[in-house]
This record gives sequence, structure tokens and C-alpha cells, in this order.
Amino acid sequence: MPATTGIMTVQNAQGYLHGLFSYAVEPHLRHGRILSVDNFVVLDLFDIAGIAETLLRAMEGLARRLGCAAIHTTLPERYIPVDSRRNPIPDCFLSEGHRQETVHFCKNLAVVNDNAPAAPEGRREAE
Repeated sequence: MPATTGIMTVQNAQGYLHGLFSYAVEPHLRHGRILSVDNFVVLDLFDIAGIAETLLRAMEGLARRLGCAAIHTTLPERYIPVDSRRNPIPDCFLSEGHRQETVHFCKNLAVVNDNAPAAPEGRREAE
């Protein structure tokens, strides 16, 4: 059985990296055991869709071998189209049976030190 956390890569015969994703098996209230995927990266300039499809098939095979009921993937915002042009990465996810369930938000928190920005005027912090 594969490790419950790790990094999956796509490489050519010479060992050059063409894509990768990191993963962890996690419990989820709605789906039970899930494969949580981050850092989905395609590094190939000529066959973006082909590498993405290879990674997606590897992701699904891995999830099945690990007994997962669902795959949750967080994609970088650069993969989400802001206009009408199509993007091959989300298109590959959709054609392989994935669907968008949520939008993942992230708030960076300043490190607690003397250089942290002050809270905006009139805003109270939770105690």
C-alpha cells in the first residue's frame, strides 16, 4: 500500500520533471476518508493537458489504492480563468469527472513581532 502522504511526479525517460502533486489522506465529515491534493503543478510547455491528465489518472489510482471515498484538490488561483478563455488545467479536471464544490480561501497572517502591521483604525481584534 502506498504512503498516506507524499509527492507524485511525472518524469520523462531522462528523469526530467514534467509535473507533480502532493497529497495526504485525511478524514472529512462529508466524504469520510479523502485524498487531499495540493501543489498540482504542470511544468511542460508543449503538452499541458497530457501531463495534467496523467497526473489526474495517477491521483485517482492512488486514491483508490488508499481506500479514499473522494479526492479534494486545491488549485492555485492562476489556474482559475478570470475571463472567457479556457484553461487546460481546470478543463482536464472537469473532463476526468471532478467537479468544483467549494472555493478555498486563504488569509496570510502576519508574524507576531514588532514589524507586524497595526490593525485598521476602528477595528477591534478578538481577545
